[in-house]
Amino acid sequence: MKPGDSSAPSSGQIRERVALLEVGDCLVEAYEMVSRRAYELFLRSGSNPGSELEDWLAAERDVIRKLPVDVKEAPGFVSALACVDAARASDVQVGIEPRRLVILVLARDPQSEEKQNFGEWCVGSTANERLSCARFSVVELPAEVDPEHSIAVLSEGQLGIRMLKRTSESSGFDGSARFPARG
Repeated sequence: MKPGDSSAPSSGQIRERVALLEVGDCLVEAYEMVSRRAYELFLRSGSNPGSELEDWLAAERDVIRKLPVDVKEAPGFVSALACVDAARASDVQVGIEPRRLVILVLARDPQSEEKQNFGEWCVGSTANERLSCARFSVVELPAEVDPEHSIAVLSEGQLGIRMLKRTSESSGFDGSARFPARG
């Protein structure tokens, strides 16, 4: 199955595989969202220097919402679970490093035909202002994992991530922890 592809198991659930990205790509996307909003706030305040930090912090509050992530360590792997509501795999960015997990869930504009049915939409300083909003989390992992042997799957608003632990063996990952077979 390719990233973003979905399959319909016999239970009627839709599962979508989420592409794994470099952590830096996820961070750059979040940075760019905040940067655009901070610049908008700077222009709105008359382009007066001296309020850059306040504009940046306000922009972070406007466009980034905390995404709670439940991380558990088990023999051979680390798992993470996050509720991402009605997001699609194309809305979710997951980056994994040996000791860090980054998740960015981009918002969809409920007034757009192409981008509908997304949970929360951020409202700006004025009642008519609608912002592109995201949910974001950076998580320190309890054990070192192998990003190359990790998988992220989205199903019914739940994002599940399974990351195999690294070992000191030359293979670079703990092959004893296998992904469960599909039934």
